[in-house]
Amino acid sequence: MKKHLFLFSIFMFLTLFLVSCKDGSNETEPTEPSFTAGLVISDYTLTKGETVTIDYQITPAGTFGVVTFEVITSTPANAISIVGTTLSALEVGSASVKAIVSNMPGASITFSAEKIFSVTINPIPVVDGEFILNGGFEFGLNEWTVTSLFGVDAYGTTVVDNYPHGGEAALNLWYDDDLDELSEAVDLSLSQTIDALSADTYLFQLWYQGTMTSIDLTVYDGETVIVTEQFSGFDYNAPEGHQGYVNYGIEFTLATSKTICVEIQIVGAEEAWGYIDDVSLKVGTIEDLVIVPPSGEDGYINFINGGQFTSLTTWTIEITGAANNKTATLSSGRLSIWSDGPAVFKIYQQVELIEEVYQMAIYLNGGVIGTEFNALYAHIYIKNDDNTFTENLTPEGWNQGVMKRIERSDMSLSGVYEIGIEIEFDGGSNNWINLDDFVLWSYQLPQDPADLIAAEAVDAKITALPAQNDLTIEHEEAILDARESYDALTQLQKTYVENLNTLIALEEKLELLKAGNPLDFFNADGKFESDDWSLSAINWTATFGNEWVTDWGYESEKSYNPYKDQSNELLIASIHREILLAQGSYQFSIDLAGENVTLNVHVGDDIYEIAVTSGSYVNYTFEFDVLEGTYLVKLEAVRTSGGWLHMDNAMIEEKEPSALDIFNEEGKFESDDTWLMSSVHWTVQDGNQWTTDWGYESAKSYNPFKDQPGSLLVASISKPLALEPGDYTFSVYIAGASVEVSVLIGDVTETILVTSGSYSLYTFNFSLTETSEEILITMTRLTDGWIHIDDVQIIFTVS
Repeated sequence: MKKHLFLFSIFMFLTLFLVSCKDGSNETEPTEPSFTAGLVISDYTLTKGETVTIDYQITPAGTFGVVTFEVITSTPANAISIVGTTLSALEVGSASVKAIVSNMPGASITFSAEKIFSVTINPIPVVDGEFILNGGFEFGLNEWTVTSLFGVDAYGTTVVDNYPHGGEAALNLWYDDDLDELSEAVDLSLSQTIDALSADTYLFQLWYQGTMTSIDLTVYDGETVIVTEQFSGFDYNAPEGHQGYVNYGIEFTLATSKTICVEIQIVGAEEAWGYIDDVSLKVGTIEDLVIVPPSGEDGYINFINGGQFTSLTTWTIEITGAANNKTATLSSGRLSIWSDGPAVFKIYQQVELIEEVYQMAIYLNGGVIGTEFNALYAHIYIKNDDNTFTENLTPEGWNQGVMKRIERSDMSLSGVYEIGIEIEFDGGSNNWINLDDFVLWSYQLPQDPADLIAAEAVDAKITALPAQNDLTIEHEEAILDARESYDALTQLQKTYVENLNTLIALEEKLELLKAGNPLDFFNADGKFESDDWSLSAINWTATFGNEWVTDWGYESEKSYNPYKDQSNELLIASIHREILLAQGSYQFSIDLAGENVTLNVHVGDDIYEIAVTSGSYVNYTFEFDVLEGTYLVKLEAVRTSGGWLHMDNAMIEEKEPSALDIFNEEGKFESDDTWLMSSVHWTVQDGNQWTTDWGYESAKSYNPFKDQPGSLLVASISKPLALEPGDYTFSVYIAGASVEVSVLIGDVTETILVTSGSYSLYTFNFSLTETSEEILITMTRLTDGWIHIDDVQIIFTVS
């Protein structure tokens, strides 16, 4: 038995050994399955300026890999560019490209494949009969020579929030260099040269929409201008069916074949926008332009002065209501009304009409009623005591910039009327409407070129007159000549005169100069030195009191005692006279002696009370501000029993503005015609040196980052300001976002975080223990931050 077990064990050992040896000597490593990838790419034929995404397929289907591209050959060398999978055709020519696909990083199966494909770049196609290449900007700015304030690549050819006039692209005139989400000022030119243009008559034209200042079209023969014309970038009527674009063009004729250059010059202010599309040069005439059909008022006299809203000087503007922001301003040649809440707008003027039947019309666009136009009423009107005619304003949205026309017809009018616009917003947070070309005309009163010539001659005389500040008595003859020329016009011709208000203002200033300084006369009479002792001789009128001056003046012979020779029962007595005052600040002073008397000094509707208690003379003063006009000055004495009064030296003098008055005035940034910050005595460190438009309820404001590089994140302004120790209030209106404003006055620093896009009032109180020397305002923005500041004011409260 043991022998059998031993033999069995030997047998199993040998078997395992043999198996083990067999496995060790014959085992082979597994191999990866066989895999072949492919890359399918078609050859490309593109037009210069065209950009495409390279379309490729990796085979077999469902295979993923990394594809790269290598330009093998290119004629010319810069014929194409490839970034990622974007292929751009830069120049006419051809190129050969190798595409390489390989497995994704970390894949269990590795592979690679190549594919060579060709790219052919053809010239921009020439349209039959067209001499401009790429006039629709479908191929970027290729074929155009471009100059601008910000280089040749600043302006793109994609259309943002709008439609091109034709095709899929247009030249977009909006560019934000400093990343404040506001467009920069535009001074841009585009030109093309056309060789050997044959003799014929041509039309150079384009389609435009926007709010630029001007569009100039010019055709050159070398340096010589063949024809040029300037068109408004904001005051136009777009024909229906053209996406809000207007068609501008100029006609010229070549007697012989010439090489010419056509140029487009676009000028626009900051925040303007616009598009240009479908530029064309073809055989044609000006009659080929697509224009808005003539309106009913064309060819007739417009009796509204300033109805085109190029200025607001002829209009009276009244704005009231609870809205925080409510404005009626000129914007791109239109009257723009905006309110963020309840507000009432009344904008009007007077017109004098001869008896006829009249029509009234206005053009508008604006917020949709009920969303961005929440009005209790909105209309244009003309009225007098006997008649009122209105027509409702019904905006229907932006309408791609196309202005809707409304009209009121068949109004029988004669005499003086008030004409204007009335709107009451009763809610909403973004009510807006744009108005333009407000006209009042009669079909019985057509325009006569002779009337225009006569009116222009009068306007020329008025504009040749000096400004009010430069007017002297020596200019009287020229002013009289302008007035006589105006008076000689017919009633119809007078409606064409645009500068009548200027003439009237100069006439009023001349009368003041001829009369002398009204303050000198008032102050001389305020000494009560009457030769015959009567008040009337020195232009004072007494009411319920003594009508004569008396003795015992303050350091002079005479004074005035209202109660002299009057009954003891007379408790109230007064004297008064008128004075013409220019707008400004004044100081009233008077020397008074008396007891148990109150003197109420009336200046217009304001009353200043002085309690008189000293038996000897004491000088009393107060300050007041007035608008320009004629004011009644009344000295009213009110006494108790036994009261008595002598008054002398009643004087009014112009008040010299304090340093704080000057600071507050210059804090409005209403710079002179240079727009320089230095003209309002601000020093700029690291920022814009000029004031800009869009003030808070004013024309101008300050934007430190305007026309500055996007890398400028900190800017500051400063000016000397000596403030005595005391308590003050600082205030400023700021519009902007993502900006921190730091204000340093003496040893006081306050920080303001600006987050609201529209103007908001920011204030803080501060105290000074020592005299300050300067104010420093520092503005720090994020990369997308922007800011406008206006009305920087400091008010003294307590010493």
